[in-house]
Amino acid sequence: MFEILKQPYPNNHNPLKDLLNSFFIGVFVFAFLFFFKPFGLHMAPTVMRLKITIGYGLVTFFITGLNYLFFAYGLKRWFNDKGWKVWKEIAITGWVLICIGIGNLLFSYYGGFISMVMSFTNFLYIQLYTIAVGIFPIIFLVLSTQIRLNKRYTKGAEALNKSLKKHVEDDSINSITIADDEQKNNIELNPNYLLYIAAADNYIEVCYLNDETLKKEVLRNTIKNIEQQNFPFLFRIHRSYLVNINNIDSVSGNSQGYKVHFKDTSIEELPVARNRSKEFLAAVNQSN
Repeated sequence: MFEILKQPYPNNHNPLKDLLNSFFIGVFVFAFLFFFKPFGLHMAPTVMRLKITIGYGLVTFFITGLNYLFFAYGLKRWFNDKGWKVWKEIAITGWVLICIGIGNLLFSYYGGFISMVMSFTNFLYIQLYTIAVGIFPIIFLVLSTQIRLNKRYTKGAEALNKSLKKHVEDDSINSITIADDEQKNNIELNPNYLLYIAAADNYIEVCYLNDETLKKEVLRNTIKNIEQQNFPFLFRIHRSYLVNINNIDSVSGNSQGYKVHFKDTSIEELPVARNRSKEFLAAVNQSN
């Protein structure tokens, strides 16, 4: 059980998506409370119930949205796909749940919707109740998502590795030129020795082999410009990477998606963006 908490987990969070999700969660909270009338809401007149449930929905929206904006910008180094684990996803979702509980308590108390003394004991009581209600669905959803995605990408990686084209000399293109915008440091090489090209702001890093020695050179250019040259062996696996499909040694998969590996183990594995997975599979199969 504890091992699965250390497993990779996809960090699908981004500010716009999280704000939209926060809005829909708030709408769901409003609709659920208004129409199903739990926690004594059935005793409230319709107009009062409408005000109360709209308030809870807004509290959920603002607290969830503000938390995820803080995670995305205030904790940017920590809040990223690399190194994201199951326990982190459960932890931040649990934290948001606690914040929502605090917001609902304050809204209920200062709105006059509950009659209770504002004490630390009652605060803990409300929080424990909120966590007890929400934490098990959160754990279930996170773990089931991890297991489902891990199975999908592991199986997909096995299929990719079976059809993956190993390093094969391609005589159809003997030489390519990767241009430097300043025309000072153009790189001319046999495409069979090109491994990948990485984005670095307004520059690119070209990784290639020279007499079986790994070389990396930085040029002033962009990934987009290189991609527009339509080299048949290059595929954009991620917004930051173009890879030479012919030089991929293997592909691994987990719940975060596919990772590309090269024969030289000193090269860090490269991620395949999840929204590029199907195109990547098609490109690998087409290269055979």
